[in-house]
Amino acid sequence: MSKNKDFGLIFWVHIFVICLMYSSPFLFSWKIIFAGILVYYLQLLIFGGCVLTIKELGAERKEGFNAYYLRRLGFRVNERKLSFVLDYIVPWAILAFALVWQLFLKHSPLF
Repeated sequence: MSKNKDFGLIFWVHIFVICLMYSSPFLFSWKIIFAGILVYYLQLLIFGGCVLTIKELGAERKEGFNAYYLRRLGFRVNERKLSFVLDYIVPWAILAFALVWQLFLKHSPLF
């Protein structure tokens, strides 16, 4: 555990990116969100995981950012299910929400 820097700069950058992602339907056009999802999948394909997680926890660690910190908080986590939800359900749910919010409810994003 001493090799990584728990709650260091990379952790806070990761938290910022996660908050940005969850608030993206209010901030960015659904087209930008869709492009972000594609970039996310491209990084998974090229690097085998999130580059921030690899930088923070090391390339040899197979555990994801969320699972790692949930375990540190004392939660028992099924890494496989959590990874599936975060990689395949959440991005598309955010995009679906952005589409409803922006196209059907006619709310304009900030950017």
